[in-house]
Amino acid sequence: MSDYFYRITRIIFKDLTGALNYLHGLGIGHRDLSPSNIALDFGFRAILLDFGTVWDPRFREQGGSKLDFELGTMPYRAPELLFGSQDYSVTGIDLWSLGTILAEFFTPLEPIEEYHKRELSFQGDEYDNSKSQLSDNAFDWYCGGYGDNQKRSNKLRRRNLFRGDIGDIGLVGSIFKILGTPDNDSWPESKSLPDFSKLEFHKFEVKDLRDNLPYLHSVEDENKESGNENNEISLLIDLIKGLLKLSSSKRLKADQVLENPWLKDKKLDLDDYSKTEISKLWKTL
Repeated sequence: MSDYFYRITRIIFKDLTGALNYLHGLGIGHRDLSPSNIALDFGFRAILLDFGTVWDPRFREQGGSKLDFELGTMPYRAPELLFGSQDYSVTGIDLWSLGTILAEFFTPLEPIEEYHKRELSFQGDEYDNSKSQLSDNAFDWYCGGYGDNQKRSNKLRRRNLFRGDIGDIGLVGSIFKILGTPDNDSWPESKSLPDFSKLEFHKFEVKDLRDNLPYLHSVEDENKESGNENNEISLLIDLIKGLLKLSSSKRLKADQVLENPWLKDKKLDLDDYSKTEISKLWKTL
């Protein structure tokens, strides 16, 4: 990933965060933030789509006090949803999804066929997607080449940071494998989650997030070659970590993200970039 695309990534991410900040300021939760629900408008600004599972405080009495946890797009679902929470923070699950999306700007590309091979080779209880509000597909987060004759087998997609193709338990396991298996300190709310005590997970240690984000290495290498500092990368990693907290109460809020040094006081002007290049980046995500 060139520094050019890296800067466009920041522009798109700031648009998304600004949209969430507006919604969250009204107490509204989107609850299905994923690449398939994001588009670029004619001015090449990122906008949120699909408010079918939105939670609005003005209508909360209609659905009772319990929240639906069987919603969202699999790889982007917050861990509290996977354990059946019905009193979660509607803004907190959006922030988890936001962190996952930001990380996936820097995950490796893989052929779509490889994704299907993994899906077909999984031997276990498949995730029940009979619920209309659930979706385990995120295939539009890919680069399909730029010719009409491009074969499907040659198409590439971003590898999800977390595994959404092997069911709830598999997704939880992939989260713990990167962020570490939680304890009472890292996730105090876990003991009150309906399904958490039913399972015992392998004790994973926290991994370096950079190991799963190879496109960050290319930015670091380019910075070294140009003599620039890599403090930007450290700020970005800290931002992703701040959103991907198992405890929703510890996740950065949208307004805090906008004040983060990785975004604040940066010149984010689309006039600096051609629309063709912005479109090209979006197709690779």
